[in-house]
Amino acid sequence: LPDLLHGARTVRRGDFSVRTMPREPDELGQLGEAFNYMVEDLSETYASLETRVQQKTDELARSNRSLELLYGTSRALSENAATPEILLGILASVERITGAQAGAILLGTDAGRNAVSSAAGDMIDMLAALAAGHDEKAGVACLDADGPSGRLTAILTPISDGMQIHGKLALALPAGSTLADWQRRVVEAVARHIASALASAQRDEERHR
Repeated sequence: LPDLLHGARTVRRGDFSVRTMPREPDELGQLGEAFNYMVEDLSETYASLETRVQQKTDELARSNRSLELLYGTSRALSENAATPEILLGILASVERITGAQAGAILLGTDAGRNAVSSAAGDMIDMLAALAAGHDEKAGVACLDADGPSGRLTAILTPISDGMQIHGKLALALPAGSTLADWQRRVVEAVARHIASALASAQRDEERHR
């Protein structure tokens, strides 16, 4: 009985590693065995709950980061023209949320010249070459290539407003990496925001002319 009482108090403190010692198969022995089964079930239940709580916490954190990025992108493009400086700030936020080693916003047909990137020239040239060989209508592409500092995986996302394709958003990730679904959706949403801002600027220029 003292052994069972000690075990119950230990479980009450949240320690599910306690077990009663095996006894003869009398009433107290059966009670001790039932206690051990109960503690094992409680341990599994609490572990499952903690896992689910952690998953929900991670999902909320990802949602918050996504919303902050999308809000920041929308605000920056609505309050300012889509200048290289503004696009560079948006690209830096995308790189942080995706874990990309480098990235580039490649605009127009001459993407190599009209590139906004924090990467070195060799990386920009490599991403521009991959973008030139990718059909925008095929949607998002995941390509493995040899980069300036080794093998990498490039993610190419069309910058499209649904009517016109203005370029591509290219991200360089470590070789064999890919984007999670939530990251891909965020990148596609950012690309749409950029495309809408560019289309709006084009319309304003046409009206001005």
